[in-house]
Amino acid sequence: MDVYLVRHGETYSNQNDLVPEVNGELTYRGQQQIDRLAEQLKGIHFDTIYASPLPRTRKTVETVNKYHNLNVNFDHRLEDIHLTSWAGKGMKEYKLARAGCSSGWFNYYREEDESYVAAYKRVKGFFEDVIENPLNFGQAILIATHSDVIKSLIINFLDEQLDFAKKIKVDNAAVVHLSLKYEEPYHKGYRIVFDCPSEKISSGGGSESAESGTGYSYGSSSGSGSEGGSGEDPPATLPFGTF
Repeated sequence: MDVYLVRHGETYSNQNDLVPEVNGELTYRGQQQIDRLAEQLKGIHFDTIYASPLPRTRKTVETVNKYHNLNVNFDHRLEDIHLTSWAGKGMKEYKLARAGCSSGWFNYYREEDESYVAAYKRVKGFFEDVIENPLNFGQAILIATHSDVIKSLIINFLDEQLDFAKKIKVDNAAVVHLSLKYEEPYHKGYRIVFDCPSEKISSGGGSESAESGTGYSYGSSSGSGSEGGSGEDPPATLPFGTF
């Protein structure tokens, strides 16, 4: 099974380091990012597409899907963490408040909001229903969603603790490729590739040069007492691509 996790393009909230608003729209740069993303993914065959129904992810998946013409399954479990009381306020202030939670940053929430752990649980339900569903083994699945949702899916994939989310950075329009291979008996192999394209897009709409495209893979396999893959731990901050 190949799962491609895609984050939406840049929004005005992202541009100004604010907590996202539900109906936030893409910037000019964000539109360029998803146009480039669509070009990058157009040669890949997808069997199924899932997406968050929020406007920024709808726009992203619609742009990518113009080369695939598949029915998009919009799933509310892929929505961004619900932070109604913080929407439009500073991201740094939100993270400081969250860090001060005595029961752990992932349990922080205000009455009208959602904690990270609550969001994680709904994403875990999606993971179990879709990615771990034997009926989907061997398929290629595209999932367009949000940074924290992608982190939660990776945590489920690697069977890590929630604190692992702090080690993951997901840029706008980044692609995360999860490659799973199931073999009998009791064998699950996996490979994660973080795509780093060769060009960035400047806020003014032109291209700026960057280092040539590179990728980082983190792989392992379990079962029958053997290990495989790269055998190395992921770096402190995983290098997701920026378009």
